[in-house]
Amino acid sequence: MFGRTGAITATSGDYGSDEITNDTDRTGADLTTALNTDLLTEDTTVNLTSTQTAAQIQALIDAQPKNLNGYILTFQFGDGTYTIATQLSFTGFHGGTLNIYGNTTETNATILHTTQAVHLNASTISADNVIFVDTCACWVYTRNLKITVPDVANCAGIEYKNVMGGQIRFNYTLGTAKTTSNVGIAVVYSDIFVGANYVSNTTYGIQAVVARVSSSGNDDTGTAPNYGLEAIFGSTIGKDGTQPAGTTANENTASGGVIR
Repeated sequence: MFGRTGAITATSGDYGSDEITNDTDRTGADLTTALNTDLLTEDTTVNLTSTQTAAQIQALIDAQPKNLNGYILTFQFGDGTYTIATQLSFTGFHGGTLNIYGNTTETNATILHTTQAVHLNASTISADNVIFVDTCACWVYTRNLKITVPDVANCAGIEYKNVMGGQIRFNYTLGTAKTTSNVGIAVVYSDIFVGANYVSNTTYGIQAVVARVSSSGNDDTGTAPNYGLEAIFGSTIGKDGTQPAGTTANENTASGGVIR
């Protein structure tokens, strides 16, 4: 069975051998190859490094099969500070598990902490989000990332939109300022567990938009968002344990949103 498998290093990306370039005379084997090149055929790790640009990282993301075929696809950020000049989009994955990981074995890896070994510095982004997971019919887990969020309207450090399910845990989002409607963690049209994240210095810490969020053990670092939690357009945020405070208000609801 043909497909893309195994660990992929940061310098990988030439998958030309999987592609059919002659459309005039395909054999049965050719057709099998064409059908299967976009299938994951084993658990796969894509290793990323801080020497890469956002465009290079995006190219590696886009090169992976969308059909996870029941397997696990992990994007593993190596330790270091990354300059993220444009949004990193994880779009259209389905049928398995998608991991977006920093260092999951770092000190204090599974509790609230601000010492993540992987820092995505997106302070210069002028639009969109930093990590954007969109239209994924699979389980998605994002862990152990520090993300600098610019003071840009509607920019989220991490946004899940139209995602089947998953978790956002052990991250630290820090805004450069909070004069616009920027967000630490946003969940849109999805049902997601958000746990043990620090969200600081953005307009909204954790925001649910037409969504359901289980918020457990999250907090701010003392430089609080304007609003710790926001639920709008019929969204529900269920609280367990600590929650981020807000300098304007701890919670905000509108258009049928509920926080309880």
